[in-house]
Amino acid sequence: MQVVAKVFESLSDNVSLGLFTTIAHESINSVVLRNKIKITRKQYYSRLSKMMKAGLIKRNNGKLVVTAFGKIVYKVQETVENASSNQWKLRAI
Repeated sequence: MQVVAKVFESLSDNVSLGLFTTIAHESINSVVLRNKIKITRKQYYSRLSKMMKAGLIKRNNGKLVVTAFGKIVYKVQETVENASSNQWKLRAI
């Protein structure tokens, strides 16, 4: 149960979710990613640290990549986003 809590905590805000989504779409150099995001250095590394401790991302040859577990979490995130955007259809059923 603690793993689930760590995952939800590490993705609990829009900035963290954006970081995770960017890493899931492309393995990216940390410096390049840091320049794309408009948050402080401490906020950036704090969020990455939480995602790494939750087992969602890792460093591979100097780039940030999604782990196998992270890929599953990303697919679930996409499913939730899809359900949310089609919520009105689900209410009609």
